[in-house]
Amino acid sequence: MPLLLILWLPLQAMGTVRNMEGEQIDPFDDNSPALVFYFAAVECPIANRYLPRIKEIYGSHVNSGFKFYAAYTDASASIDKIEQHRMDYSIELPLLLDFEHELVNRTGVTTTPEVAVYFRGENGYLQVYRGRVDDRYIDFGKFRKKPTQEDLKDVLLSLANGKHVQPYTTKSIGCYITR
Repeated sequence: MPLLLILWLPLQAMGTVRNMEGEQIDPFDDNSPALVFYFAAVECPIANRYLPRIKEIYGSHVNSGFKFYAAYTDASASIDKIEQHRMDYSIELPLLLDFEHELVNRTGVTTTPEVAVYFRGENGYLQVYRGRVDDRYIDFGKFRKKPTQEDLKDVLLSLANGKHVQPYTTKSIGCYITR
């Protein structure tokens, strides 16, 4: 129960992360109705397998006003490798470089791929979901051809339709984010 209370506390100022142009930005300094962070990694095969799905979800919500980001957390990945990764996978989402783990610490994510979704409430952004994109991956080496639950899609559809989303988390299977 305490975790639920933490998730609903208004987000405090978090500091900044860099974008690919090298600018320091605070992604929470925004007026979008929702923020969606997809934590990606150049070398994570599961995260890479989810990129087409993330691009599809992003494309279906591009006109919703929701702000999407792909956040890279591995400081050992060069900017050139990340840029090549963007081109190889045709990633259209704005990229954030979270090498100091400002977003990782703020959102509570532990793996790539993992998502964190924030809804803009009266007192700022509130985390409404953190976890897997869907349940396609059951465990390491165990996966379904098609998911039975599409957590990220369902959360975003609910928010887009003005429905209340009770905060929740799911376990994401993937590559651990090294602290």
